[in-house]
Amino acid sequence: MKNEYLRSFTKNNRCNLLFSIVFTVLNTPLGIIGSWLLGQIIDAVTDGSFANLRRTGLYCVYFICALVLIDLFMYFFKSRFIKQAMISYKSLAYANISAKDIAVIKKETPGSYISLLTNDTNSIEELYLKNGFLLLHMILVFFETLAMMLFYSIPLALISVGLSLLPMLAGSAMGKGMQAREKQVSDSAEGFLNQFKELLNGFSTIKLFHAEERSADLFNAKNDQVEESRRSRYFWECLMSTVCQGLCGNVMQFGIFIIGAVFALHGSITAGTVLMFFNLSNYIIQPVSVVPQFLAGRKAALGLIEKLSAMTEKEEGEEEKKSLTGPIQKVSFRDVSFSYPGNEESTIKEINLDLEKGKKYAIVGPSGSGKSTLLNLVSGIYDDYAGSIKLNTDEIRELSSEDVYGRVNLLDQHVFIFDTSVQNNITMFASDERDFETTGP
Repeated sequence: MKNEYLRSFTKNNRCNLLFSIVFTVLNTPLGIIGSWLLGQIIDAVTDGSFANLRRTGLYCVYFICALVLIDLFMYFFKSRFIKQAMISYKSLAYANISAKDIAVIKKETPGSYISLLTNDTNSIEELYLKNGFLLLHMILVFFETLAMMLFYSIPLALISVGLSLLPMLAGSAMGKGMQAREKQVSDSAEGFLNQFKELLNGFSTIKLFHAEERSADLFNAKNDQVEESRRSRYFWECLMSTVCQGLCGNVMQFGIFIIGAVFALHGSITAGTVLMFFNLSNYIIQPVSVVPQFLAGRKAALGLIEKLSAMTEKEEGEEEKKSLTGPIQKVSFRDVSFSYPGNEESTIKEINLDLEKGKKYAIVGPSGSGKSTLLNLVSGIYDDYAGSIKLNTDEIRELSSEDVYGRVNLLDQHVFIFDTSVQNNITMFASDERDFETTGP
């Protein structure tokens, strides 16, 4: 199912992806061309040639115009691609969640799904989609820069590549730590959402029993945990940047500049070429230092996609269940016992009951005696009961859940209202040509 989510990024979105890639490719040589123009200016000044300086100045104007236009088109199509990709991804996720059985959803924590479609999707957008374009850009820039360096000075180019191994090795060594911290952020954010949702659901109980202080302690503990995981991730990002770009990057740049100056003194290259190499070293340092970080982030994002895939995967065996034949004439309970997960004591025990079509029944009992549980069982919400529950002559756990939901309707005391019109709440968003007339009191 993970591949299904990956394919959703390009669903009805291939045109935006194509143009995003095209303009990203066109954008990559611009920085290199800028470094070349700077070297040409220095050489024109050194030679005292005003003609070359004027010609180079005109090239600079053309260069700036091309840069602005390419950047505008690149960001236009990238933003459109990312928007459509996230819409398709989240729509597919919700479709798969809504296809799950009620029993499965009730056994799981709603906050987990909330986290998957909020915090995790933000990480996927940044680490997988946006960084995917940056990864392509960095790789192309690296090889284009290397080609230009080899064209002007093979010895200095080889020295530059050798020095570039420093930030690359440092980035690779620290990439696994980044991946682990990204997972910690996802897990702690999920725990925070679950805790906050529980506190909101139990708000009236908290107020009635004056438990505000204790609830605040619970909230603050989860809040501290999630913010600590984010602090750790941010610190590791900064540490990677300091080691790869600050330490190793400066060693590389000054090494290139000093060795290039020696070559210039021996007449092997010009001063403009030395300056060009110094500027081009940025386009070597940046890819080799951030590409390992991007790859680690991309791997972490794939882990989040796999997490969503696992949680939304359809239960096996549902397709093999049969459908109920004919209308429901009778509901039978035989020696039915049931306990909720985590409870050792049974909520209902050895229930025997027949409910026949056309008759009305009242199930009376104190709170917690199992009235709602009986209705949940006959609605097919739980199938891990002991005994037998039959609709006509068919065991309910052997029937397709979709078929049971279509035959049995349950309206319990927990009223849910959508934040929309009364008509939509009554019709459940079904398209209906009938006119609904509303009147005041």
